[in-house]
Amino acid sequence: MWIVGGVVVILLLFFALVGAQVLLRGTPVDRVLDLDGLAASCRTDAPEFPTFAEFAAHTRLDPGVRVERLENGAVFARLWSDLRSARRSITILSYFAKPGRVAELLAEILMERARAGVAVFWVRDAVGSGPLSRVYFDRLRAAGIRVAVFRPVRWYKLDRAINRSHMRAVVIDGATGYTGGFGFDDNWLAAGNGEGEWRDCNVRVTGLAVGRLQSAFIAHWAEAANELLIDDRLLGPCAPVATNLANGGATAGELPADSTSGPDGGVVVRLAGIMTSSAHPGTTSAERLLALTVGAARETLHITNAYFVPDAEFIDMLCDASRRGVDVRVLTNGPHVDVPIARFAGRRRYEKLLRAGVRIYEYQPTVLHSKTVMADGVWCSIGTVNFDNRSLAFNDEVSALILDESFGAAMHATFLIDLERATEVRLETFLRRSAAEHVKERFADLIWRWL
Repeated sequence: MWIVGGVVVILLLFFALVGAQVLLRGTPVDRVLDLDGLAASCRTDAPEFPTFAEFAAHTRLDPGVRVERLENGAVFARLWSDLRSARRSITILSYFAKPGRVAELLAEILMERARAGVAVFWVRDAVGSGPLSRVYFDRLRAAGIRVAVFRPVRWYKLDRAINRSHMRAVVIDGATGYTGGFGFDDNWLAAGNGEGEWRDCNVRVTGLAVGRLQSAFIAHWAEAANELLIDDRLLGPCAPVATNLANGGATAGELPADSTSGPDGGVVVRLAGIMTSSAHPGTTSAERLLALTVGAARETLHITNAYFVPDAEFIDMLCDASRRGVDVRVLTNGPHVDVPIARFAGRRRYEKLLRAGVRIYEYQPTVLHSKTVMADGVWCSIGTVNFDNRSLAFNDEVSALILDESFGAAMHATFLIDLERATEVRLETFLRRSAAEHVKERFADLIWRWL
């Protein structure tokens, strides 16, 4: 009785500190409608679509942004070069980090730049970067690097412990930014085709969009270090352009809209921006943006996502898209997955989707970690947002948003290549899965909100 009573008291105290609503909140949007209460007819090719995307994601889409897609380990070769060239500032906002070659090389580059007079700041999530030791970060601090821990888990702050910063944002001299699914770990080093080689997609951006990544860093540093950083070294060429735009003046320094490629890599896309999304008791930018994308798709909707665990409302939206003739395909993890319980929770949702005509594929060679969404071959999202409640309701997330036909075509080609390495889930076969799999799926579904 004493044990039972103690457990009850602990649970009551836990819920008193955290709050049931904090733990159980989900994504409230279940429809995309016009002012008459009818299904919205906005299409990705409509002139007003970029504006509605800005409204939904609480961001802006600008011309003249150069975007370079970096698959798997290619992100590090590019990132190391940019970091070594830093002259004013380096800011890092990261989730996952683990001891290994990547972490050591990162430390060496950052320490060398700090000793050369570059201002280096790093906000690391307390949970995601947990595997890195205190000694590792002490070395960085000794070299002059400022490091802040985002939301360390404390008993008196349990109400915020579930809200993690899942963001990846690296900004060099305020001018060049990186985001995507990558972490500072050796799993991201190789080509994503074999065991231990995680498959991922990332982007390098230059132009106006970089300011949004820097803004995310400044906000997180303010919470983690209790300091609001204001310094010209955080600004790049995008700053005067943004000021001129705000004042209605010329857009000096903006890249020409008809450019395709340049010596620094990437392509100048028609429109691009950065969406940041933070936990909220209501809707989040990530949820609204995803709902708009599903609702606006008219021909194709191709989703690549590591942890595909949509709620009932998003399942219905995907089914509705398929029924109106959209080619809806989902590529997610197969047998190689770092969070097996998330896969089982996701498979619990397959039957309804398959019956509605949604095609689902499971990646076979290794862990799939990409988080991309493509609609109609023109509208793309690449970033950290998973198709699950944790990303859409609990975490801070970031994604690059690109509206461009040629960039979309390249993304589509990569998606088809990935499908060749995946196995399609057929309804008739899926219905014959074992009783053990049913049990695992039902158990995983009990905690799907926190996965």
